[in-house]
Formats: sequence, structure tokens, C-alpha cells
Amino acid sequence: MRTLLATALLGLLVLWWSPWQTDAPQPVVPRGDNGASGPGSGTPPPFGASSSPPSASSSGPATQLDTSLERDPSLIAHRRYEELMNGQRAGAFEVWWRKKTVAGQECVEDVTIHRSRTVRLMNSVRTVFESHSETTTLRTAEGGLLRSHTRIKLGRGRGARLDEFVTRRTKRGYHVTAQVGDNREEFDVASEHPTIVDAESFVGKRIRKGELDVGDTLTMRQLDTRNKRTIEVSLHVEAIEETGLVRIREQFENNRTLWWFDADGTVRRMSAGLTEIRRDDTVTLDSLPRRPATFQVTLPSDIDAPRLFTGRTMVVDLKVLVDETVRLPAIAANPFTRVLSTSSGQLRLELTSHDRAGATTTLPIKEEKFGDYLKPTRVMEVDHPTVVATAQRIVGATRDARTAATKIADAVFHMLVKRSPELGEPSAVQILRDRVGDCSEHALLFTTLCRAAGIPARRCSGWVCIGSDWGAHAWTEIWVGEWIGADPTTNEIGTRARYIMLRRQDEADYPAAHILAERSEIKIVRAEYSDGAIAFQDDDQDDAIRTGIRTAPLPKGWRLRYTQGGAMLNADGVRLTLSIEGDHGYRAPHTLARRYRGGSQAFGNRTAYHARGGRGIVVPLGRQHLYIERRDRGRREIPLAELAKVLEPTISRDE
Repeated sequence: MRTLLATALLGLLVLWWSPWQTDAPQPVVPRGDNGASGPGSGTPPPFGASSSPPSASSSGPATQLDTSLERDPSLIAHRRYEELMNGQRAGAFEVWWRKKTVAGQECVEDVTIHRSRTVRLMNSVRTVFESHSETTTLRTAEGGLLRSHTRIKLGRGRGARLDEFVTRRTKRGYHVTAQVGDNREEFDVASEHPTIVDAESFVGKRIRKGELDVGDTLTMRQLDTRNKRTIEVSLHVEAIEETGLVRIREQFENNRTLWWFDADGTVRRMSAGLTEIRRDDTVTLDSLPRRPATFQVTLPSDIDAPRLFTGRTMVVDLKVLVDETVRLPAIAANPFTRVLSTSSGQLRLELTSHDRAGATTTLPIKEEKFGDYLKPTRVMEVDHPTVVATAQRIVGATRDARTAATKIADAVFHMLVKRSPELGEPSAVQILRDRVGDCSEHALLFTTLCRAAGIPARRCSGWVCIGSDWGAHAWTEIWVGEWIGADPTTNEIGTRARYIMLRRQDEADYPAAHILAERSEIKIVRAEYSDGAIAFQDDDQDDAIRTGIRTAPLPKGWRLRYTQGGAMLNADGVRLTLSIEGDHGYRAPHTLARRYRGGSQAFGNRTAYHARGGRGIVVPLGRQHLYIERRDRGRREIPLAELAKVLEPTISRDE
């Protein structure tokens, strides 16, 4: 039964999930764009907010630092840390601290080198990510950030890229220079006083002096250059353990990190979600395992219901195994997802369609309120000549915004080879050059081209249901007279009810939420379609609604039996299997004609495409395909004319 389906889905798995845009669990990695890089040098980002481990070669920005630093008479300390994910080694940090006097002020400069190697598991597909970075940070004795410089090598061989991030204190705050490949961005972040580098630099002196008691709560202001702002982070002293370690909980919004400090104020251990960093002076930067730590970005669906591609609404229960650092996600109100109720370790969510068929406006859209959704960024080069020319070529003379967005989505869908790129977080120009990508690259390129065409667009990330699986995913919202969803990964303008939205990457003030696959379970409770609703926990389900296979009265001698995945039809001695599956974006006539080379013909009010060999046909139904496959070896032809009449209630439905 799945022969045609397997052909249709070949190569699609890598399309869905990307490690960096989707809040999948990652090691705490150097964040050069925040002037921070690990224990004792900068602050690991709130868990889940980090970008993915960038791909890097085994040789990094620095290789001979340890020898020179060890001979430095101003050296204060040298420490090493092991990075674990799910209890497996994922990386190593090496940190040197030394005294430095700047303009008569006693300061501390530290150098942190970090290497990591992890494997992303996307069902059976394994992708290895490696990173190598070096960060130098200068701070005051009280932990105030004065300057930081990070270099990160990304990619391998001829495709390698060296990114640099420099942050320096000014009279009014901080000036930041970010060099991402060929793209350079400079901006200022206002801050009257120096922001704090990390928890260790803030509480270390207090711990050494014995000034902290259990129950104390402190607030430190930190620099968040990714979102061009400063943030307030709370530190709560939870316990002084029998071993003498001081346990402190760091919290920003719904993100928690636990720190353990020795009596001298230095970090002994850190835990956040699936990641743990602990001091181990036997670890070296070359100690990465051949079998690196793994993390999941998919979850099996408890209901394999292909019709979920076209649901009007869906109700799901998100269950989370919570602990001290893993919490229920705080999902902000958004057009894709609504929190119906909260209980211990569980959220009930309603997922809704985000589409207005009648929404339209004329290009270009220039209202001032959409300025942030039309401008370039360092990874979305909206005004680059290649981007502008590509957008003009795709859109042409089209002035209707929705029609133009449809053309861009179709072009991006067919332009990119469906696999993850070697380079983490490529820019739009690089994506246009390399022509490969998973959902993150589809969403970024689509958003960039929409902006270049004058269509306001913003990226979204979260989790998506594709029937048999849930996966971390990236997609877009566009304004075409109203805001609607758009998913270039599946070539959709206007989205259906299958998205759990957790974040808008292009909005700094949007509170991000996170789902960890290893700690989560998603159960589908109810779905509503154009022809009715179904409660999946009920024993008595309407099979026609469940499968999407609905028939007119059967001719004499025909028999229909519903199955878990569709239906079995005996058409007067010709045995057929019927199933409906999402089309994953492959719906253009020229694409279907190329995939199914047995010819095509009218099938009721639709077109049927014959598979080579004559064993079955595929009927496009908007966002779905109806698969009809012959299961017997007889020579009688499939009675297509009669079959089209029998299946008229199915093929006439527009979802």
C-alpha cells in the first residue's frame, strides 16, 4: 500500500527540522555575539535560547594559547570543564584568568576556548555538529563587562567561515560589531552602567566573603546583543550543601539554570535542561569522544493521522517531565497556538488554522508600522543585489501580495535541495548560492525574499505535526492585508492547525518557550476538519472523518472496508487500497508529471497521475494526495470513471 507513498516522501525527512532555529536542546555553547562563552567567561544563554553548535573543523581559532598563558606572571587561575548532554560527553572548556590594569583600574581578563561535538537525531537520520571558538573577555573586579572578542570557525574545507563578534564599553552603553561571513553589522545598546559578565563574576566575591545566606535573591543586568538589549536575571541562593558547595538558581523569564560554587567562589558545576557543565581538570580540548552526545528533534505522534495536514483546529496535551531546570513551556498568546489549561506537568493546547483566504493588498507595502518586518539583518540581506534580482524575477509584475507570496514560496520550495547544509546558520545570500537547506533555510530565504518584494515577513519556530511525527520546525508569518501563516518547507500560504509556536526569532521582546524532546510527549486529543470533528480517544470514531475517505453509494458488487491507514475497496473484483497523505508541497502539475511518469487523465473534477507500470494513481487534493493502489495481479483495468463517481465526496472537498 505504501509503494506510491514511499516514492512521494523520498528525501523529505531532512526537510523538517533544523537544530538552530527551532529551540531544540543544544549544549551551552560560546555565544560570541553576547560577549560570553562559558564558565568563568561570559554567560551561557538561558537554556534553549542558544543557537545550534556551529559546524567547525578540528582546528579552531586558537591552538597554541595554553603554553603562552601558562607562562604569564599575571595568571590567576587555569581551569578545565567537561560539557555533558544526556550524561554523555559533548564538549570541553578551558579557561585562563589573569590580572590586568586598565586606566588605573584593577580588572580581570579571561580567555575561554570551547570545543564540542554532538549528534542531532531526526528519527533515523544522524547529523554531526562540531564547534570550536575562542573568547577573550575583559571585566571589572565586580564583573562589569568592558570588552569581549569572540572568533568562531564554521564549516569545513572550502566552505569554512570565520565569524567575529566584538563588544566594547562606551560612555552610553556598548558598541557591538558582528561579522558573519561577508556581512558586517554595527549597533549600540544603551546601558548606563556596565552589565555583568556572568553569575560567577557577580557572586564569586560575595561567596568568598561569606556575604550570601540561603534565601537571598540578587538581580544582575546582562547584555543580550542577539536581541540588542539588556536583560535582568535573578539569582536565588537555594542551599549551602554539606559539601560546602553553594547552590544558586539563575532565572530569566521561564528559563532556569542551576550553579554550584566552591567556597572560593569558583564554578564547580552548572546544570540547565539536558546540559551539564562540571569542573574536571583532566579534560582536554582534544578529549571529544568518537561517539558524541546525541539530542532529539522529533517525537513520535500517538496518532498517525495524515489528515492532520488540513485540520481547522487540533487539541493536544503536551506532557513534560519537569525538574529543577526543565519547566512547562510558557507559551505566549499567538495566532497558531492557544493554551486552554495547565495542570501538573501538562499543558492542553488548541492549535488553529492561520489563514484568511480573502486577505489581500497591493505591493509594495510601505506602512511605517511594518518597518521592522521589511528591513535587512545580518543573515537576511534584503537589499543585496542578488536577493533583489531574485525577488524581482520570481514576482515579476505581480502586485497582489498573496499571489506574490505564493510565487515566492513555490520558488523557494523547488529551489532548495532538501538536506541540512554543512554551515550552521547560513545567510540568505549563501543559501541562494548553495541551494540546499532544511526548514530553517527555507524559512529564512522565504522571509528575506518576501521583504525584498515589499511583503512584511517574520520568522517563527516551534514544533509541527506531520501525521506520524512531531518535529522542531521553522516557518514564517506574512502580512498580505492581514497576518497569515506561511510554510515554504511545504509550499503553503495560509497554514492549518498543526503548529505549536514557541518563538518569533525576529522580535526581541517576544518571550521564547522551549520543548525538549527527551522530556516531552504530545498526545492528540481532538481534530476538526471541513467535514466534521473527531475525538481520538473515543472508541466509536467516524471512519470517513478519520481517514478522509468518503464515498457516494457503492455500485452493486463493490465493497468498502476502512483500515487504520485508509480503506480497502473491492471495485467489482479489482482490489484497491485508498489512502490520503499530506503532499509535502509537491502539488504543481509539472512536478507531479515528472514524479509519476505514467501519464495523466481527468478524474472527476481533478487530474489523476498514473504511476509507471500502471499499478496505481495519485490524485492531488490541494494540500493532500489521494493514493489509489492496485493490490491484485489481475489484468482488468481499474474502472476509473466509476471510481471517480464513487469518490466524488472525497475529491470535491477543498481543504
